[in-house]
Parts: sequence; C-alpha cells; structure tokens
Amino acid sequence: MMSNINVMVDEEITKEATEIFTKLGFDMNTAINIFLRSAIRKKGIPFDLLVDEVDDFANFNDETIEAIEEAERICKDPNRKRFSFSKELREVFGI
Repeated sequence: MMSNINVMVDEEITKEATEIFTKLGFDMNTAINIFLRSAIRKKGIPFDLLVDEVDDFANFNDETIEAIEEAERICKDPNRKRFSFSKELREVFGI
C-alpha cells in the first residue's frame, strides 16, 4: 500500500531539484523515495548536517573535491547508465 506525503517546498527549490533528478533519469517521487529509504537504512538523516556554511570548495578536503568533480563528470557523460521509471530502477534502489 502506498501513502501520500504533502510537502510545502519553495518553487525555485522544486524547479532546481526537478532539473537535477531529470538529468539523473528519475522524478521527484523517486528521489524522495530514495531519500526515505536511505534514512531508514542509516537510521537517521542520510547525510551530514553541518552548522558551517560552505560557499565554495575551500572547506572541502581533496577526497571530497575529487568526488564532486567525478560526480560532475559522470553527470555530463552521455554514455552513463540512465534509468527510466522501470523495474530495473526499482530493483537497483530497492523501491
């Protein structure tokens, strides 16, 4: 059984997030499901919550900068694996 969650989100945040998720090959519902499943798996928020604001890469260590740059390269790679809203995507993310 599925349930509905209504969330108020700034229009610009919704637009930017939708653009990113579309490039990754999935929609907002799938992204939220991934977040929720990750939170369950980690038994908490699935990323670090930091007090310090980061405006650029100056505060990241070399490994983090390399990971960000790799993620950007992967996103731009036309040959990267893409997902549709198919059985395969659901299997990969356990949805």
